Amino acid sequence: MVMVVLGIAAVTVAKLSGNLFSGQTANSNVVVGVQLMQECAEKVLTIRRKTGYTFVTTSACSNPGNYGVFGLPTVTLALTGDPSPPSPITACTAASTSCLVTITIATGGSNMTAITLNLANYQI
Repeated sequence: MVMVVLGIAAVTVAKLSGNLFSGQTANSNVVVGVQLMQECAEKVLTIRRKTGYTFVTTSACSNPGNYGVFGLPTVTLALTGDPSPPSPITACTAASTSCLVTITIATGGSNMTAITLNLANYQI
């Protein structure tokens, strides 16, 4: 009787530990995806700071690289004064006062929650 109970307990523990490891992998993917989006956001802010507002384009994070299970981060731009939803543009323009930058990344066919930046066109 004790052997049967111990056998059932061992099978249950083995099943739970398998679920635990798969959950850790999913959490690791989320952390890596957020870090990749943050890296892209920092790159956009660096472009804005070093070369100017009008040099922020949709190709800001298009450097090829090995992103593992993730695709290349996608940058979309829109003018914030546009009607909802804002029309996409390819670069922030000198004529606009602010530009909405949205950074997304996909893994396994699903998109993670996007990072959104609102860049202002100001003169230093």
